[in-house]
Amino acid sequence: MLICARSNCRKPVYIESDGYTHPYCGKTCASVAISVAINTIGKCSYSFCRRPRYMDADGKIFDYCGRTCANRLEKGDENQCQQFIDLIEPTKYYSFCNRECYWTEINELTTTKITLISKMDLDYIQISDNFLKVLPNIKIQGILRLQMPKKIGEAHLNLRKKEKIVYQMYHGTSANCDLKRLIKYQRPQCNLPISTTVATGGCNLFGGGVERVGKACGVCGIIREGNSTKHSKHNGQMWFARQPSISMGYTSGEYRAIFCVDVVTGDNSDYATINSNAVSIQ
Repeated sequence: MLICARSNCRKPVYIESDGYTHPYCGKTCASVAISVAINTIGKCSYSFCRRPRYMDADGKIFDYCGRTCANRLEKGDENQCQQFIDLIEPTKYYSFCNRECYWTEINELTTTKITLISKMDLDYIQISDNFLKVLPNIKIQGILRLQMPKKIGEAHLNLRKKEKIVYQMYHGTSANCDLKRLIKYQRPQCNLPISTTVATGGCNLFGGGVERVGKACGVCGIIREGNSTKHSKHNGQMWFARQPSISMGYTSGEYRAIFCVDVVTGDNSDYATINSNAVSIQ
């Protein structure tokens, strides 16, 4: 039986179903071992790599973790963001090397960037797992990453840096477009507004006292404009739910659209009500 490569750990190594054997028993030991190696021999010189430098059997330490990162520098792409590969399960990855690089790209956008996420992306895995825990019978058609433009992203980023309390929540909305085409072509499928409503008195958290006038598409509207209080049905407030199963009740049609939203709030209840555009972002 192979033992975990981390010092003082006697657990067996992790072996995948296809027989691939990892050097460590799990993510905890792998992370600790990597941190120790970086502190001892230094981090790879490729700016976006988080691995330690390579040391051969004779103890010689190289500038990079391996040939891949060394070749990246030779090709002149040392400033390009690369996928961050999971060290325990190398078939899985994050599309960005770190959060800073993700926000840097947002600050260069003038319109919303839409990307269909691979099922091997760890963001896809996390979101789909959260959905299937409470909605086990649904079939996920696709998960799209929305990177909002600078005018939306910058205000939210400044607020989250200040408050430092961010929860992942959900928002269900109506669709008046072909959602399968939205997934396929990764762009809004209509030019309808987020909402066309007028208050008739007694407006509450769940939309009572609101009359719908004309056609609207919450999906395409939010993709273009983000979450905006001017379209609120709740006296200038927007609300988000802790569970996607709650937000599902506010969708309609053959295919349902639910936004996964970062919300800056100290409220840890099942719902969060906010009255500022900067508080939330897709």
